[in-house]
Amino acid sequence: MADSITIQGLAQVGALLKELPQIVREKIAAKGVYNGADVTRREVEARAPFRTGLLRSKIRVARRRKGVAEDLITYVVYVQGIRPSSGKKAKRKRGAAGTANAALLPYYWYFLEFGTSKMSAKPFMVQAFTSSVQEAGDEVRDYSREHAEAEIAKRARALGALM
Repeated sequence: MADSITIQGLAQVGALLKELPQIVREKIAAKGVYNGADVTRREVEARAPFRTGLLRSKIRVARRRKGVAEDLITYVVYVQGIRPSSGKKAKRKRGAAGTANAALLPYYWYFLEFGTSKMSAKPFMVQAFTSSVQEAGDEVRDYSREHAEAEIAKRARALGALM
């Protein structure tokens, strides 16, 4: 597993973002980080064991705000049905007919990833993360740079129209 990640060009992107108002900066950065997390989600889906397709269909990306410093933008890739913050099973919702849809939650992903006393582990999430971390970082950098430059150009045009 990689101990450090080096992404070239982040300092330039940071300098571009500092020229923008904070609300615009946060919007661009949040979308960039989401796109990076989505790269990892797609890699997890591709590596997930496939039998019925349920596990692959329940892999999600969500923003995590609770328990994170204010200046950090954090997204998690998780399997729906297990709350990312606690690791506990999510509450089961009842369907229209009043039947529980608990059978539609792929709780077994944990057994596949880490194994049990009777089954060896077949990890797919950790491998997907380690293989996609550089690509995800590049996606964050590219998206942020492209949209920061576009926003700066838009604001420059607006200032030029005022003068």
